[in-house]
Amino acid sequence: MTRAETRRAILVVPAMSFLVMFGLAVPAAASPRVPAVQVMSVGAAPRTLGAAGGQVKVTGRVRNATTCQLKLLSHQSFPVVYANNTRPCTSNFAANVTVGANHSHARRTVALALIARNHTSVFVGRFYVSIAPAISPTTIQSIGLSPANVPAAGGVITVTGTITNATSCQLKLLSHQSFPVVYANNTRTCPIVFTARITVGANPSHVPRTVAFALTARNQSSSFTGQFYVHLAARTSLATTTVPSSPGTTTTVPPAVTTTAPPAVTAALAVNPGSLPATGGQVNFVYSSPNGTTCSLSSSPTIWTGANPTPVNCNGSYQATIPANTAQQPQTWTVVFSATGSHGTAATSTQELTEQTVVVANPTINPYWSANWSGYETDGGPFTSVSGTFTVPSLTTGTNCDQETSEWVGIDGANSSDLIQAGIDEQGSDPNTGNCTNGKFWVASWWEILPAYPTPAPIPGNVSAGDKVTVTLAEITGTTWSITITDDTTNQSYTTDQNYTGPGNSAEWIVESPGDYNTPCDATGNNGPGSCPMAPYSPSVLWSALSLPAANSVTQIDNLTCAQPSAPWGNTALGNFPNSDLSPVSSPSTVDSLADLLADGFNVSYGGGDSNSQLVHSTRLLNTAITPTIAPGAGEGSTHLSADSLHPQTLLTVNVPLSTTSRESGRL
Repeated sequence: MTRAETRRAILVVPAMSFLVMFGLAVPAAASPRVPAVQVMSVGAAPRTLGAAGGQVKVTGRVRNATTCQLKLLSHQSFPVVYANNTRPCTSNFAANVTVGANHSHARRTVALALIARNHTSVFVGRFYVSIAPAISPTTIQSIGLSPANVPAAGGVITVTGTITNATSCQLKLLSHQSFPVVYANNTRTCPIVFTARITVGANPSHVPRTVAFALTARNQSSSFTGQFYVHLAARTSLATTTVPSSPGTTTTVPPAVTTTAPPAVTAALAVNPGSLPATGGQVNFVYSSPNGTTCSLSSSPTIWTGANPTPVNCNGSYQATIPANTAQQPQTWTVVFSATGSHGTAATSTQELTEQTVVVANPTINPYWSANWSGYETDGGPFTSVSGTFTVPSLTTGTNCDQETSEWVGIDGANSSDLIQAGIDEQGSDPNTGNCTNGKFWVASWWEILPAYPTPAPIPGNVSAGDKVTVTLAEITGTTWSITITDDTTNQSYTTDQNYTGPGNSAEWIVESPGDYNTPCDATGNNGPGSCPMAPYSPSVLWSALSLPAANSVTQIDNLTCAQPSAPWGNTALGNFPNSDLSPVSSPSTVDSLADLLADGFNVSYGGGDSNSQLVHSTRLLNTAITPTIAPGAGEGSTHLSADSLHPQTLLTVNVPLSTTSRESGRL
């Protein structure tokens, strides 16, 4: 049973055939649905390393997870050592990561992800470690004073220094004297040119004085100290005042000494961006206090792990990664930068960071007919994950050997030739032999990425008719996607990571009539076996727990009814029948909105349909049909499913209201 690409008939791409099949006629009691896994928080401490590298401790909190795995996302020239094995994980996660030295002169960021999984879902939490650049030794090329010589009355001197490769500078008074010397001794950001002001009080003595200073420049790997001197002239005369009560007597009065008040402390904080979308992202906090000596940063609620408030340099920045907001209301953080000066004066600066909540779009819902798809398809995106839960139906008595029905969740395929999908298939013949067995049909799980043929996805214990099955497709990073199929009834699952590069511009929840609709039912073409009438199934396929994280980007919803000829098909391909010969075969229930679709789901029933639907004839797809890169005979047609991956089921005896085939031969 070869399967070609599956695409919605509206865009007309050949319907795909699915590889594997299984199903039980007797519905089993459904087990409770496993809640979606979440990474509540993840981060590294410390978040910033020096150029020499070092070790960071990764801590995270997860919810509803069974396993966790660390994964390195970035590429860098220095080594990053960590354990990437999958390990049990229920609530807390901890690991160590060792980062090698950064030998470049640019700051580097190491990106990592904590991937949490359970049987039904995957959640990726990203975090980052910043590595300082390798810096050349700092030097002070020159120090200038204006003026260098000060009169006995004192004065103000401007210090100018030329510095290279420094990140911070600090003035320090080296000498001791009886007169006041006022200057700022805090560590400050150091540009190429350093400037400062020094106020020197009056010299009370009759000898010159020399005031010694040091300017120290530092970076992460070195420091450099340059000394300079201010010369204060001697006092040359004393001020005298005649005391009237004592003629001829003079009293010496020293000149008044003027002192300068300590510099005011200021604090500035900038948050960029100040508002994030519901998907979260990176935020930079930039803070400065030119005259501060002790500074801290706090947030409410806490953004980072560790101390809150946390000590910071008085001039610096901090980068945080805010996870997606899954709440129904926006999230707001209040961030405060506090600075204290050497004389006890203080200042604060307060900013707010907001993160929007997911706003579900309200796109139009358009009814269409398709030659092979029935269910719902959304346009927009880009979509990076989708999931849905459905019930596995039984095929009914009267099913022909060549008939199939498939249920699947997918991304793309509606507006592009790309498609990633996974699901369950039911068919009337044994895929290994092609033979029919009276009263039996076969069920199988599979996944497929066009243009390749479907691949079996064996689930331990087999999937049976009546089981609840959840399919989750999620981009882990870049072009790596996780495909998970879980039988919620037996709590067994299948997971694989695959490469996929599609645009992600549509997402689907579909019940399909598989096969290449450009090839007659009893023939095999370039894209595999021809499309045959959809196998009659019962009861209705119930879709629930639909998840589409990028729902706010949906621009259109298509309600798809599968319409096929009711007359004998003979040697005519499905895509060649005129519109007048088509009638509804498999139809979804109606929904009022995207929010209704995601919250309440829908069902797909065999027979009937919306008579007001717009008929989109499958011939629109003929010019965009795709020939698989795997030649016929090299794909599913020659690699049948193994016997232990198949599970025969008993046909369900029901009266189906709509007959879509003549049942000419091979009736079970």
